[in-house]
Amino acid sequence: MKNMDLYEKALPLADKVMSYARDSILVNLRFLDVAMSALTAKPMQNLSCIAADGKSIYYDPVFLLRKYKEEPSGSTLFAPPNG
Repeated sequence: MKNMDLYEKALPLADKVMSYARDSILVNLRFLDVAMSALTAKPMQNLSCIAADGKSIYYDPVFLLRKYKEEPSGSTLFAPPNG
């Protein structure tokens, strides 16, 4: 399967995972509501991490789903990559 096909197929599910992660953060850390509402999740192909610039959170849907499959709780999802 081509990378673009995989990317396009991963996009809807990755969007749901990002939404779930945001909701989970807001339920457990309510004081982050204003900060989280200011950030927009934006998919970006070929990222090997989750990145933010203060306005947006960038993620590669394929990378996100692979990490989510490894650990659905997401406790290491935002850890820096090894290497």
